Amino acid sequence: MKISIITVCKNSESTIERTIKSVLMQTHKNIEYIIVDGESRDKTLSIVNKYKNKISRIISEKDSGIWQAMNKGIARATGDAIICLNSNDEFYNPNVAERVVEEFRSSNADLIYGDLIILDPKTGKTYYKKTSYVDRLFLYNNSIPHPSTVCKIDVFNKYGFFDEKFKIAGDYDWFLRVILEEKIKIHYLNIPFSIFSLGGISTDKKYERIHKAELQLITGQYFTLFERILYKKLISKIMRVFWLEKIIKNKTKLNLI
Repeated sequence: MKISIITVCKNSESTIERTIKSVLMQTHKNIEYIIVDGESRDKTLSIVNKYKNKISRIISEKDSGIWQAMNKGIARATGDAIICLNSNDEFYNPNVAERVVEEFRSSNADLIYGDLIILDPKTGKTYYKKTSYVDRLFLYNNSIPHPSTVCKIDVFNKYGFFDEKFKIAGDYDWFLRVILEEKIKIHYLNIPFSIFSLGGISTDKKYERIHKAELQLITGQYFTLFERILYKKLISKIMRVFWLEKIIKNKTKLNLI
């Protein structure tokens, strides 16, 4: 099985080499690696070109944003499945692609996703994100982790690429389209796929208002008004129970001390 890995980047000189190395270290041999650069003005392309003999395709041209860049890579991909690994992320270990291929062979899944390690580069702290169960309620307020997702190319060809009108939430829109509307078969693999570094556009507070507006637009498209009202109430209750349990645990610890 051939895996196409797509990395989009722009002015990523401080992180791109780590991403490239994590791809080149993969034990699965049948890998196509495509890098789509948005005309970087720093040393990003110089770093990329150090590895040009090991990279299948390098594209450097102006784009309208991350989703157009991603779509350019997908359109040129020749693999059986796609992994999108951004320029400030990296694979968790060299065996990720191999394990995913094994899972595709033993299942009839269209999309396989795993866990995500979230890294705060400012503090060095890491957080483990596990998303083992996905249903309609979960997808109303969450998304499966894009950097830990591998999807067959047939899904993109059949149901379309990312919607380029979105600046940030294009992956969330796409996941809802293919999972809720088209009902593709998804499968959870209980291993971490990648390390996601905070600091990109999706976690930048400057774009928080745009992100919220996009999420509101998307949920309004895929969920009825009744669902939106009901799910908000359910999520609010779940969060109250969560914080109450946390407070009780903290008080118990204090009493024990």
